[in-house]
Parts: sequence; C-alpha cells; structure tokens
Amino acid sequence: MDNPVPTPLLGQIGAALYGPHWRNPVAEALGVRITTCQRWANGAARIPPSVAPELLALIDARLPELLEARRKLIEWIDQHPTD
Repeated sequence: MDNPVPTPLLGQIGAALYGPHWRNPVAEALGVRITTCQRWANGAARIPPSVAPELLALIDARLPELLEARRKLIEWIDQHPTD
C-alpha cells in the first residue's frame, strides 16, 4: 500500500510557497483541479505519493529567488543600522 503525503505537510508547503490562499496556485502548479487540491487540503482525499517530487520541485524552484531576496535584505540591513 502506498503512503500518502500527510495533509498537514501539504498545507505547510503550500502556505510557505504561496501564502494563506495557497490552494489555487498549488493546484495550478501541479496541474490538478482546484477541487482535487481542496479535497487533499481538507483530508477528504489521500494525497498520492507521486505528488511529493512535484512539491519538492516547486520548493526547489523558489529557493534561488528566496535566497537572493535574503541576501539583498541582509545587505540592506548592514547598510542601514538601527542603532
């Protein structure tokens, strides 16, 4: 028997990537209907293990952008001390 992706993990990943209204963007990114994503999110349907690599790819795609934003923010903080 397969092991579904845990519902709370989907919610955590979705919110981290897209904020509190993550269901539509996740559904679009995964190429599934919004109703499918909603059913996954509320636990009415199991999240297939095949979705896990797709979620990982979404995370990996955002990492460079987030790391660059982090680098720029650190640079700005260093140039504008609050003391």
